[in-house]
Amino acid sequence: MKYFIECLTIRRADCYSRASRREYWLFVLFLVLVWLIWGALIWALIYLLGLQDIRDVQRIFTEHRYPNADIAFTAVSLYVILMATAVPSLAVTVRRLHDTGRSGMWILLNWIPLAGTVGLLIACMLPGDKGTNRFGEDPRTRYSQGPLFKSDFACMKQCLAKYADFARKCNLQEYWSFVILDFCLLLLAGALGGLLDIYFRSGGAAFSNSLIFIVFVGTIVPLLSATAKRLRSAGFVRRWIWVGLVPFLMWLPFAGSYNLRAKLFGLVAIAGCSFLYVLLVTPDRDPQEGLI
Repeated sequence: MKYFIECLTIRRADCYSRASRREYWLFVLFLVLVWLIWGALIWALIYLLGLQDIRDVQRIFTEHRYPNADIAFTAVSLYVILMATAVPSLAVTVRRLHDTGRSGMWILLNWIPLAGTVGLLIACMLPGDKGTNRFGEDPRTRYSQGPLFKSDFACMKQCLAKYADFARKCNLQEYWSFVILDFCLLLLAGALGGLLDIYFRSGGAAFSNSLIFIVFVGTIVPLLSATAKRLRSAGFVRRWIWVGLVPFLMWLPFAGSYNLRAKLFGLVAIAGCSFLYVLLVTPDRDPQEGLI
């Protein structure tokens, strides 16, 4: 997951250097896994809500009218995934092309139906140039000489163990490993709960909402603690956490509706969370520093 985290954070808009095949395809693999989890949640909701087919779900998202909290949660998770991965996906593809000695303009092959997409896919599979080329140093050398990465689950364990410690610091990998794994746990809880509701014919979303609530309550304090530590590690004061937290809490009661008030609160929440996101992906002042 280290490549996925680095592509989402410090290299999220890097369209100038190079990316190895390992970095590119592990990023793609993890992104596909996230989409598969989200897809499983969607299909669970289709059967749970008694919808006829996927077109009903598409209509719900198009009209922005969510019948219950499950659909609202699923829609928000979709928007979060799209917003968080659009630019990093473009950037890592350009860097992969650079590694093979090709210009990033090759990405425009995607505009050619089928043949262009297959051509771009083949280009991303080719081995990279050995040593330095016109786009920079060999990315394999960068990773072999860089600091060792911790296990992502070890990072999550540390954040959970120091769940009420707001005073230390937390580096990029430690924080984003925790956030990504926590987000995956929420999606899995929703999907598993939806399947349980179908199996036991609960007639609602009792299991789904309960499991999501349990995961959320169990990780909210460690998440706030890790966010405060991440801000300190990036050189900001911990009070900046309220910039994203307060607008989100104000929007939460209107998550299932689409009236004017919900739109305004939603826009403010997006602006606040986006600003907080920029602070949280700022490189560490000391890259070696983290949880002790």
